[in-house]
Amino acid sequence: MLLESIYEPTFSRFSHGFRPNRSCHTAMLQIKANFTGVTWFIEGDIKGFFDNIDHHTLINILRKRIHDEYFIALIWKFLKAGYMEDWKYVQTFSGTPQGSIISPILANIYLNEFDKYMENYMEKFRNGKRRKINPEYVRQRNKAARHRVKKMSEQEWAALSKPEKTALLKDYRKTRNAMLEIPQSDVMDENYRRLFYVRYADDWLCGVIGSKSDAETIKADMKAYLQDKLKLSLSEEKTLITNGQKKAKFLGFEVFVSNDTTVQKTAKGVTQRVHYKNLMIYVPREKWQSKLIELGALKLKYHKGQNYQEVFEPVHRTKLINCDDIEIVKKYNTEIRGIVNKLEKQKR
Repeated sequence: MLLESIYEPTFSRFSHGFRPNRSCHTAMLQIKANFTGVTWFIEGDIKGFFDNIDHHTLINILRKRIHDEYFIALIWKFLKAGYMEDWKYVQTFSGTPQGSIISPILANIYLNEFDKYMENYMEKFRNGKRRKINPEYVRQRNKAARHRVKKMSEQEWAALSKPEKTALLKDYRKTRNAMLEIPQSDVMDENYRRLFYVRYADDWLCGVIGSKSDAETIKADMKAYLQDKLKLSLSEEKTLITNGQKKAKFLGFEVFVSNDTTVQKTAKGVTQRVHYKNLMIYVPREKWQSKLIELGALKLKYHKGQNYQEVFEPVHRTKLINCDDIEIVKKYNTEIRGIVNKLEKQKR
């Protein structure tokens, strides 16, 4: 309680693990809100984080804010308590004690140094107010604006026959759709760069608006900081650089930047792209599929006539046949909440 009261108000807004009123879902909401238009992802993971926290580094971090040496001595006792394995006592020389109530807050205090480093890095990396407008988009937009349909008066339009109106509208839609197929801004603009960062415990995700070499430099700088300042190592097999349009994995979800140019009408009647360059979040199919099979709510069959394609078949529950609709809905909602809570605990 003392540690939380001291450090919680100063923790980074980009940190979501083991904190009050924060969770995997708040981390994903922040990613959804901030990562629009990123070109590269950096999936970060620390090798054996909880087992490799350096005790002296942690105590030095604590001493920056806490000047009570009796309290520091109590933390030392937690860290050096050791553990029992096969009825044998094993000393601890690094890491935080597994199952200890203070391990999560100590982990956040330790990695808050990394959070502050990343916040400063994001500010230094930031460049340009906005991307340059794509010249091809401007050309196509002007072509649509100068189209005959846009310049005709009501009298001229009324004088046209129905086939002429249909042909003109078809040509105008074709011109406007061609414009909507083109990126509005120059995605290769070297003078516009952004870096976004979200962390949950020892996992984090960075979104980079820039080149692949920028992403590689950021990864190398993060690795060097963790090694030099916090005595931690990146997991090379899990710390990946992924193209923004391919699926990166974070907290059990798959995230990618949409390239969908499908248009919809807004509330004001304006046709525009609603998903283009937005961040999309999916639950991997194998996860929900295996969970439904495990619960006995789904069976898989294979259609012989379609090259043994998978066919989902829901499993009915005869024991619910005499229940009211409300009872059935309550039953399923209870199970859904159980699934979500279980997945949340696994992520923690």
